[in-house]
Amino acid sequence: MSVKMKYKQQVDAFCNENNTLTAEEMLRIAKERMSGKEDSFGTDAELIDFAAQRQKRRTFGKILSAACIVVVCSMALATTALAATGKLGDLFRKIFKDDTSAGLVEQGYYYEVNQSDTDGVFCVDLLAVTGDADLPKLVFDVRVDDTNITTNNERVYLSAYILGEDAYENQLENYAMFEGTGYRDSEAGNLYHVVMDGPSAWVSHGEPVVVNVREIRFEHMARWYEVNLEYRFEMPPMELHPVVSEYFGGVLISSEDDDCYLNYVNYGAYYTECIFVFDYDGVSLEGKYGTEEGLISLLQMRWLEFAADLSLVVDGTEYEIPAGETGYIWYDKDGEAGYKNRCYVRPRFDAIDYNASRHIILKQGDSEYRLK
Repeated sequence: MSVKMKYKQQVDAFCNENNTLTAEEMLRIAKERMSGKEDSFGTDAELIDFAAQRQKRRTFGKILSAACIVVVCSMALATTALAATGKLGDLFRKIFKDDTSAGLVEQGYYYEVNQSDTDGVFCVDLLAVTGDADLPKLVFDVRVDDTNITTNNERVYLSAYILGEDAYENQLENYAMFEGTGYRDSEAGNLYHVVMDGPSAWVSHGEPVVVNVREIRFEHMARWYEVNLEYRFEMPPMELHPVVSEYFGGVLISSEDDDCYLNYVNYGAYYTECIFVFDYDGVSLEGKYGTEEGLISLLQMRWLEFAADLSLVVDGTEYEIPAGETGYIWYDKDGEAGYKNRCYVRPRFDAIDYNASRHIILKQGDSEYRLK
């Protein structure tokens, strides 16, 4: 074995075990240190420097432990390796206008499930899962053996439970279904392609997952078709794009009106998410409002005022929170997540490349906080 190959294997093994930096990141850091480049961003005197207490990459813990039993629909052709032929990327780019997911597939971030189930005139294939560790996306093909349904219906909607095995088998009544939207294939009139966002808590961590499709609906039909289509799989590790997550341990951002703390910043392929905690005086505020809904409305109004002055500055380019991504206050009245009367909110900025960025600044009004 060559020295180069042996070195590569050793580095790969170390990175897989510790899962902190990619080889590209290590090379970039080494080059910067060897070249003696200075930090030319500007003076740090006006910035509050947040040294992240802990940075981690979201990973997935198990290798697929057993082969899945595939039920082949009698009216469907055997599912092919869509990603290998480029069709999965084309599906995202051409049908769903989703260049991000298409790019992830082309980079190899996908897992082919290739399981089929049938119920009446419906045959549904769960083809693959792609996305990142915070936003996995499930891809389905739906075949309908009834022209009365497919005629004049360009869209289809699926509702499905997506849960871990224990939650599915013992706590199903405590969970809601996820929704997916699909479009009819341009050539096959009885075929629809569907993408459904899934829960990272179940899909992204290498645990056994159950997907149970319960409802199929079409855009011009009032009827909902009740079905029972089931799929079981495990996501092997590193099949989804990693999310860089920095933990700041509740660093105080502002205390002018209400104390606001930054807990996490998550850098994913689809968005950059900040997780804030507010210490509102919920007890005294409750006395001024007859209902909890009125209190939450007040808290949401205060948050929107605060968020209006929030932005991220990445290597000199400023990003404001996109419309509709400001987030909604969750008022933890009973202390389910920690202390009573705290509020949590998760605004989302556009996705940024954390590894390629030299400087990331969080701005709130005239205050600036260095995140990287």
